[in-house]
Amino acid sequence: MNSPTTAKGHPVPAVWLSSAVVACADDALSWVAHAARDLLAGVDYASIVTIRRGQIFGTATSTDPVALKADLLQSELEAAPVLAIAGGEPLAECAELAGCARWPEYGAQAAQLGLRSQTTLQLYRAGGTVGALNLYSKRAGQLDPHVLDRARLFAHQAATTLEMSRLTSDLARAVSSCSEIGQAVGMLMASRGDTSDEAFDRLIAMSQAQNVKLREVARSLVETANGSAAADQSGAIAS
Repeated sequence: MNSPTTAKGHPVPAVWLSSAVVACADDALSWVAHAARDLLAGVDYASIVTIRRGQIFGTATSTDPVALKADLLQSELEAAPVLAIAGGEPLAECAELAGCARWPEYGAQAAQLGLRSQTTLQLYRAGGTVGALNLYSKRAGQLDPHVLDRARLFAHQAATTLEMSRLTSDLARAVSSCSEIGQAVGMLMASRGDTSDEAFDRLIAMSQAQNVKLREVARSLVETANGSAAADQSGAIAS
């Protein structure tokens, strides 16, 4: 498979590809949330929250301001449906928020937003929980079992999209690190007359001696060289 190129035949930078995929992922998540709101009976608002290592990272998308407010409220409290999902539960439900026994503080404040009930589903991938799909309603009661089954399909799509976005971002960072290491190797070859293997071994030795990751050593060398080049250029212009 050939790597994507620009109109002039140059390779497309990995960071561009990452940005494009993330933008597509944002659109896909928005579609999932709006489709869930519009197609699931009993759902008035929906949102998707990202979760990493058991911590809430924020709302990826929401269909309405009230859903965003409810998401923020959950992140600020010590007990709420989204926090139960972050803790590993596959499903968190409250049929009457105003009198919710499990999350009384959240339920009371959510009711002030005009919400009567809530169903939150885990977004799960092989590595664990990646997010939560919040389904809010202005009516009391749990979702019909058939509706809940359909909601799980939306949750699966959202989980897949979040995972794709995360993997793409990780790949872009890895490619960026490799690029910096390659630049540092080239600089050592040019300045010291090393072969590529000798330059790479020298980088490894510096990394071990300083107890710093290889990519950090490479980045430092590149930044130092770029700074020196800029200073030399400024001096030449001034003279």
